[in-house]
Amino acid sequence: MDYFVGEKMLESFRSFLMNLAEKGDIPSSFKYGFVINAMICALLIGPILGGIGTMVVTKKMAFFSEAVGHAAMTGIAIGVLLGEPFSAPYISLFTYCILFGLVINYTKNRTKMASDTLIGVFLSMSIALGGSLLIYVSAKVNSHALESILFGSILTVNDTDIYILVVSAIIIGFVLIPYLNRMLLASFNPNLAIVRGVNVKLIEY
Repeated sequence: MDYFVGEKMLESFRSFLMNLAEKGDIPSSFKYGFVINAMICALLIGPILGGIGTMVVTKKMAFFSEAVGHAAMTGIAIGVLLGEPFSAPYISLFTYCILFGLVINYTKNRTKMASDTLIGVFLSMSIALGGSLLIYVSAKVNSHALESILFGSILTVNDTDIYILVVSAIIIGFVLIPYLNRMLLASFNPNLAIVRGVNVKLIEY
């Protein structure tokens, strides 16, 4: 029922913008649904990345997002092996990427190795594992069909992608809004954050 309501709201919003485009009130490119989908995704992604990006840079983990993005290949291969549809292996993809990030952070707190170096090591291991699994998976499904997931375009997002992004934005918003100052303090000066009673290790995860 909730999914149906969300679908109706999204369709109504698209129709509203298309009508405005037909009247010439907004650019004519908004006559196309895929352009509207891209705009919705951009509006959702912008605030999320703005809130998280500062902490990523101050922690010297700018390479982290690249690593997680490429590590998704392994999650997709695992999902296909477990029987998920190759066009949308969302459960295994998200689960693997979250575990990948947690393991990197756990290891980072227990070694003196530079963050980017550590991330590079885990990325190499994950890509090697993912590549091996994809060779095996290619016997079940054409591996080129998975490229649309790994190397997608914002212009090709569908309604399911938008729903997932909306839920992700809400969850991240509920975490960021009340704890943003503490998270920024823990990123810039962990020692001061500890003195002020901030649980730095919990925030890092």
